[in-house]
Amino acid sequence: MATIRNSNKLIDQLIEETKASIDTVENTFLKLSEAELNYKISPEKWSIAECFEHINISNEHYHRLFEKKIGKYPKNTQKETFKSGRMGLYFTKMLKPINGDLGKPTKTVKKFKPSTETGSLSTINGHKAINYFLKEQKKLLVLLEESRLVNLEKIRIKSALGSWLLFKLGDAFTFMVGHTQRHIIQAQNVLKEMTK
Repeated sequence: MATIRNSNKLIDQLIEETKASIDTVENTFLKLSEAELNYKISPEKWSIAECFEHINISNEHYHRLFEKKIGKYPKNTQKETFKSGRMGLYFTKMLKPINGDLGKPTKTVKKFKPSTETGSLSTINGHKAINYFLKEQKKLLVLLEESRLVNLEKIRIKSALGSWLLFKLGDAFTFMVGHTQRHIIQAQNVLKEMTK
């Protein structure tokens, strides 16, 4: 069942959630050492650095499309309300944490796996990954503000899974912010285990 929301209130919420993610990352992870950022609870679990590299790989796809599509779309065309698409809702509910609960584990497609898992690197430069994440999140805040001028339903964004899945712009933003929150919580869980 589709949800209908006020477009500006949706953008306000996404901006607030993105700012909260930035604050959490700046206050929690920047002060850690490279050894702590690459610490693994077990061989099959991701380190904090791997969580951020994964977020960066995934978000890069969406940020590029947001910039391109918002830049080309006629301005002052926003509708007062935004109606989520069925697939946008489904994928957001599957990934977005609820009250800190990650729900069921999800399988990561190979192209979005950290370089350590694909065999390219044995460790990741954790501070570089986190600083890149913060830079891109600040760009996302600008894109969210710019999206107030365009139609969140009419602009379609190709999913990182392939062109068979197109998200409405409002759903793509919501999915991406939820995906980011999920992996920040995953990184926080690693830190909790490390400091037990």
